[in-house]
Amino acid sequence: MPASPVSPARTAYDAIAADYERAVAPSTWVRERLWERLDALFPPGSRVLDVTAGTGLDVLHLVGRGVEVTACDLSPGMLALLTLKAPSVPTVVADLNCLDETGLTGPFDGLVSTFAGLNAAADLTGLAAGAGRLVRPGGVLFLHVLNRWRKGRTLGVRIAGVEVPHRLWTPRELARVFVRDFMVSGWSGQGIFRSVDDSGDRGMRWERIASSLPGLRSLGTFFALELRRRG
Repeated sequence: MPASPVSPARTAYDAIAADYERAVAPSTWVRERLWERLDALFPPGSRVLDVTAGTGLDVLHLVGRGVEVTACDLSPGMLALLTLKAPSVPTVVADLNCLDETGLTGPFDGLVSTFAGLNAAADLTGLAAGAGRLVRPGGVLFLHVLNRWRKGRTLGVRIAGVEVPHRLWTPRELARVFVRDFMVSGWSGQGIFRSVDDSGDRGMRWERIASSLPGLRSLGTFFALELRRRG
């Protein structure tokens, strides 16, 4: 279902689709840490909805492990590249706040979003409502976003020359958006002692230790919040 009206975020991500994977390659260590947790949460046979699937880096990892994934994104350009790599993966072009308009049906074992896809939305109440309908009781939200602990509430980001305002969250603020249907089961930080764009291995030992420690895990460039569906 085409996203309507066309948003600045859609325009920007369509423009960078072809170069996206090269651009995020230095942050591969962050994605690999997220995969460790996704692998623990979603065993083979799980059914997962990725609401900011992009070109499919996370989707392909999960599918390779036997997880059934539906890929959703507001950028048709991004999803077209995913389809070239994995034609059998179902894709839906839609804004993450409009899941109830997509015709998607649950139950899903989990809903995921990584690498700040959620930050490009000023409000997430539509996503919260959609997740409450689509995720089964006991299912998981795995939300990976930019942290706001050293910044203001919003951040101006230019992508392909397009201004895409980013809403920044703390773990507690983000959790409150989903509190009607979900409860926090944990979170971890990324980019605490190691730059998220560091393609080397410096600081990895301390990064692993700090990522789950209270008092430190909230200090990273990113955090990954896990919530369980009530009931």
